[in-house]
Amino acid sequence: MKRRRNNIFVLGIVEITLVLTSILIFSFIYNGDVEQSIYFKEAKLSEQEENMVALVADQSFLAIYDFNVEHNVPSAQMELKVNVYSLDSDNWEHLSTVSRVLDSISGRVMFEFDGNCIYSSIQSDGLVSRSAFSLDDYVVDDGIFITNFFEGSYDMEMGEEVAVALQVISVDEYSTGSSVDSFYEPDAFSEFEYAYAITVQFDRSN
Repeated sequence: MKRRRNNIFVLGIVEITLVLTSILIFSFIYNGDVEQSIYFKEAKLSEQEENMVALVADQSFLAIYDFNVEHNVPSAQMELKVNVYSLDSDNWEHLSTVSRVLDSISGRVMFEFDGNCIYSSIQSDGLVSRSAFSLDDYVVDDGIFITNFFEGSYDMEMGEEVAVALQVISVDEYSTGSSVDSFYEPDAFSEFEYAYAITVQFDRSN
């Protein structure tokens, strides 16, 4: 009977060890996956904020988003990249990238088109940054500007590039442009004179 108790006791230790090991492994895997997830969504502005935006910009050509890393990533290890593309012969040509190391794991980013420039603004804790890319060499005089932005929310992975804005120039006044999902199907823009895209990407800084 005594030996049997020892066997049971040893077996119990083995079982507990296996369970704890499994929990630790699962926790490591789980945290490893979630740690790199960035919650990206349309910003909900207060009435005062909406009024302020309306004073300085046409809201149909502007979008504001909030972002938050769901698990702690040291801010010095994360940067936000904003990429600008132009459509050239059914292929996206990279025009510019703005990269900023973030002071915090959460913040706000704004994109704006005004017909002459594409603006991007980043706010994160102590960081406030605004950049502009001129379209003077690309834009034609004729046509209308149609802008579509990403809507809703999205869980981004670290290193994933996601389209958030598309602007097309069309001679068809009834055209509705293209959704941001069309970024991945560049041949869908054949009817437009020009097309521009903005993408965002969160990555670990060097």
